[in-house]
Formats: sequence, C-alpha cells, structure tokens
Amino acid sequence: MNRLSLVALALLASTGCSPALGGLSGAAPGLTLKHEHVAFGDDVVTLSEGTAYALDCWTLDGPCDSVRAVSSDPKIAEVLPSHLERRMDWYGELRAAPAKPGFVIAAMSPGETTISFQDGGAETRIRVVVE
Repeated sequence: MNRLSLVALALLASTGCSPALGGLSGAAPGLTLKHEHVAFGDDVVTLSEGTAYALDCWTLDGPCDSVRAVSSDPKIAEVLPSHLERRMDWYGELRAAPAKPGFVIAAMSPGETTISFQDGGAETRIRVVVE
C-alpha cells in the first residue's frame, strides 16, 4: 500500500458518518409538516408556524448521545434535545422500548433557517422553512 492510500484511509476512518435523522411526528389537521429527503444534499422541512417536529437520530455508533444541534436563526426555528420513548406492538402486546436521544424542531416565526446536527467532524444539515 502506498503512502497516499494510507493517508486517504486514515482520513476516512477519522471523519465518521453524519448523524441520520428520521421524522416521528406529523402536523395537526390544517397545519403543514413536510420533510423532503434530498439525496447527497440538505433535507428540507416545511412547517407551519407554531408546530413542532420530533426527529429520531442515530449514528453508526448507535444513539446520538454526542450529537449537538444548532439553529442558525432560533427566532425562526429552535432545535431542542429530547429523549423519545418508543412503544411497539409485539405480536398484539404493547411494549415500551428504552428512551433514546432525539431532537424536536419548533417553528417559531415565518422565514427560513438551517439546523446543523454535528457529531465530531461529521455534520447533517436540514433547511427549515416556516410558513
């Protein structure tokens, strides 16, 4: 293996993978909540003012214990950490799964902002549009 290959392999190993995010909630009747997944780009979340959107979060290492989230403009959309308990139907029996870290986006006022979810050097960004 040549030296350039070793450097490239070391860089890939140190960067890790970006946090993965998935929606867990919907909007109340008459309000908007739309999550557009964009391959190889920033996802776009469109929300009505006053709504909240719960997001599940995971990394290759497991739960998002070390992921930090920051809104570029909290006056438009805030992002808050949460611990989301899951309930599952196990062959007709309702069971609770252990809570794990997630996030909630709160739509504060009309406009557009970006929320960054960071885990070490890896980053996932969501563009948030509040109507």
